[in-house]
Amino acid sequence: MNELPRVPPDISAADLADLFDEFGGVIIENILSATEVLSIRTELDAFVAATPAGHDEFEGKYTSRTGALAARSPAVRSLIANPLMLSTVDEVFGDNGAFQFDHAQLIAIAPGESGQPVHRDQWNYGFFPFPAGYEIVFQTMWALTPFTEANGGTRYVPGSHRDEELTQVVRRGRRTRLDYAMNSDPETVRYHYEDTVPVTMEAGSVVVWSGKLYHGGGANQDDSTRWGLNIGYTRSWARQEENQYLTIPPEVLDEMDDDMARLLGWARSGYGHGYVGDMRDPLDVARGREGHQGFGDPELAPNKLGDV
Repeated sequence: MNELPRVPPDISAADLADLFDEFGGVIIENILSATEVLSIRTELDAFVAATPAGHDEFEGKYTSRTGALAARSPAVRSLIANPLMLSTVDEVFGDNGAFQFDHAQLIAIAPGESGQPVHRDQWNYGFFPFPAGYEIVFQTMWALTPFTEANGGTRYVPGSHRDEELTQVVRRGRRTRLDYAMNSDPETVRYHYEDTVPVTMEAGSVVVWSGKLYHGGGANQDDSTRWGLNIGYTRSWARQEENQYLTIPPEVLDEMDDDMARLLGWARSGYGHGYVGDMRDPLDVARGREGHQGFGDPELAPNKLGDV
């Protein structure tokens, strides 16, 4: 099967997680209304217009990547806290799988862009060879325009989330994703652009995929710009791709409730990991609260905003 499965937005988190495990990705159709898509686009338009294009083949020289969206956009924060996404991440990571928001980027692929080098998102973690079945990152891409083969819809290699990591990539762990993907040595490159197939979906749909799935942005041979909102989640012990502590101003953090702040990273990832000073809870410190000394309640660590 070349295409990722397509499901309705009322799918259960458990069923979505099962498909995610089997196929490495799933397309959830029409999860946002046209009104919601327009509202998000309107909120982000000025930020996207001010963002320069990338500097290399990986970022894309005709592609802009607008970040700081958890700080800039209440609408994006609502998507970050989408109950189906959070419940599915919880299912995928499994027991002891406390997780956090990782990053948000509005990726706008303009006409003339070439295909992005094929890669795995888990390579961000030093090319560590995570065991089969162990997920470190859960990715989502919300379509704010249609995704087509012509306009740069995300492309992927079917079934590639099952592949073992390449030993040469692990051995050369200081290399970047771009270093890997641009190297033509067959021992260090498993897939190329011609091995991929496109994700096609309507605006308002979202594709979720594993950090193990080989994929990349598509070439835009159309006359319109493709807008995709990439929101990622990772396990709470891992460093976030986007540094939220420098991205989110204190006054914006003050506007958020505790559940959202913990999801964005102001939390411990277990019994003691992530404490501040004399074993204080990071959110208590950020809020200026007295809080409790000691390790405290480990049940506060998982970032969950409810079940679906």
